[in-house]
Order: sequence, then structure tokens, then C-alpha cells
Amino acid sequence: MLKNKKILIIVIAVVIVCAITATVLSVTLAKWQTKADQTIKVDMDVVDYNPSAQYIIYRGLTSDGAFTDDTAAISSWAVVGYRGLVAELVIPAEHESKPVTHILASDTVVEDRLSGNPIITEMTIPHTVIYIGSGVCSMMTELKTVTIKAPPTAESPASIAIANLAFAGCGKLSTFSSERSIEGEESSYLMGTAIKNQ
Repeated sequence: MLKNKKILIIVIAVVIVCAITATVLSVTLAKWQTKADQTIKVDMDVVDYNPSAQYIIYRGLTSDGAFTDDTAAISSWAVVGYRGLVAELVIPAEHESKPVTHILASDTVVEDRLSGNPIITEMTIPHTVIYIGSGVCSMMTELKTVTIKAPPTAESPASIAIANLAFAGCGKLSTFSSERSIEGEESSYLMGTAIKNQ
């Protein structure tokens, strides 16, 4: 009889351990299943994703186009440099809620200026840019394609002014397309490019 009681106690203990284990497993599985069923929504417009944007260097411009560091006086922005390794430079139409209107050289940016950049292969210029300065994009050794975007509305500038030698010496530049009219002498702003050497 004592032997039967020991066996009964062992059986009851095994049943209790199995019941506890089954309960713990089912609760854990239920929690995992609940978490697996939950979805996390991340809003990101892939069309607007621009990996080069964070590496662009800007300077503020006053309403008359002069450089300024006074944030209250900034009416638009000029792109003055680029410090990225992303080869496709896409200049955004806005920076800090103000339009990007110029691409210029700045005496405050030397190492990271656009002129002589050895990384950029493609450059997309938005409809808001109305002026590209003299020599600012010259001697970009890997630049092959420049695209100037059209204005989305009639309120945007219809033309873009490109100064002499703006893209001079970009020997691999073979595609230069503009969806807008250009003010400037093509033979000068594209001097020494693959386009003018054909």
C-alpha cells in the first residue's frame, strides 16, 4: 500500500508539472502570437526619399541675393557645397521651409565645394533654382548627367540663368537636359564637357 501511495504521489506530481508547463507554454505562445499579429505602420514616401539631402551644405540668402548668417533675414537658400558619398545629388526645392534658389560658390566652404567634386555622377536641380553661379560646378570629374526640373505651376520661375563656366571642365558630362528655358551662353557654361567635345 505504501508503494502505491508513492506511485500515486509521483503520478500526481508529474501531472501537476505537465499542467504547469503546458499553461506556461500556451500563455507564452499566445503572447508571441499577439505580438506577431500586430503590425507597425511606418509612413515613408519612397518617391521623396533623397539620400543625398543630408550632405548638402547651404547658406542663407537675403531677399536681394546676398549671403547672410542672420536667420531672421534669410528669404531663400543657396547650395554651396556637398560632403556626401552618394553619387546622385538631388537638390531639394526647399530647405528649412524656404526655397532653394541658387547654386553658388562661397568663401566659407572650400574643401566641400561642388567645383572639383570627385563623387557626384548625377545632379538633379529643382524648379526653384533660378541661378547657377560662374564655375560653381566646374571640374566635377565624375559628373555625367545634369537634369533641370520644370516648374510644377505657373508661379514658379520659367527660366534659369546659368553663368559662364558653370559646368566647364566636367569632361564626362554627356547628358544635360533642361525642362526649362536657360539664360546663358551654352558654349561657355558647358565648355570642356563631353557635350561640347563631340
